[in-house]
Formats: sequence, C-alpha cells, structure tokens
Amino acid sequence: MTNGERGRRIRRAASADAATIGALARDLATHDGSTAGWAITDDRWSGLLDRDDVIVLIAFVEGAGVGYVSAVRTIDLRSGSDTVTVEGLAVSPHARGVGIGSMLMAALADEHPGGAIRWDVEEGDLRAQQWSLRLGARLRRKVVARWAPGTDRLGAGG
Repeated sequence: MTNGERGRRIRRAASADAATIGALARDLATHDGSTAGWAITDDRWSGLLDRDDVIVLIAFVEGAGVGYVSAVRTIDLRSGSDTVTVEGLAVSPHARGVGIGSMLMAALADEHPGGAIRWDVEEGDLRAQQWSLRLGARLRRKVVARWAPGTDRLGAGG
C-alpha cells in the first residue's frame, strides 16, 4: 500500500516493526498526556503483529514513521458480519493536519473492503468527533463499561 504523494507511504506493520510502533505509541501518549495505564512492550507488539486478527498500518513521510492505526478484526454476533474495531489511531504532532489520519483510515478500509469499521471517540473530544464526521462516520452516544474480574470488586448491586 503506497501513496507516493509528497513522499507518503502506508504499509502493514510486521513483527520487525514492533520497536517503531512502540516508540510512536509511547511518544504520542507522552505528548497527549495519556501515559497512565500504558503497559504494552515492544516484545508484546511483536507478538501481536503476527496475529491474523490484528491489523496495524504504519504511515511514513520521507521514510520516517509518523503515525499508525491499530485495529482488531472481530465478528458482530448480532449481524454475523465481519467488523474491524480501531484500537488506536495516532499521528505524530509534527505531522498532524495534513491528512495522515485520513490516509490511514482509507488504507484500513482497503484492508477490510465492504465491512464495517468502528472506533470510540471521547465525548468531550469535539475535534475527533468532527474529523470522524468528515470521514463519513455516524456518531452515537454510548456508555462504555469495563470490568476486570481479578482486580475490580463486584459492586453491592451485583
């Protein structure tokens, strides 16, 4: 997958790209102030990149990695259709605003022709919501629940 326009290129990541993905993820988390809970190591990335259900695409500008989209291929058990759930979409601060994120999402759509792609956007992140709408996504409100049975205790109502 390439886009030679202005030295831009997108390709699927392989296990050999684990350090690049890890560095991008850590740098972006630091820049965005979201390092709390970040625990994935380069070794873990390497193992994940070998899985068939994991899709990670890297964007390069002039040969340097500037962003990635990570997603997991799943099945919607209500409809029976294949779905791709975006786990992360990140573009380096110096490469934002020039279409890299949209290019990554278009490349992800090419990897999953005809299927649905879903992602979460924080309710207060209006910039991300507007970007999603420009891309053609529909937005809906939803409350997300997460339970870690080994560490979160069962509530009084449970």
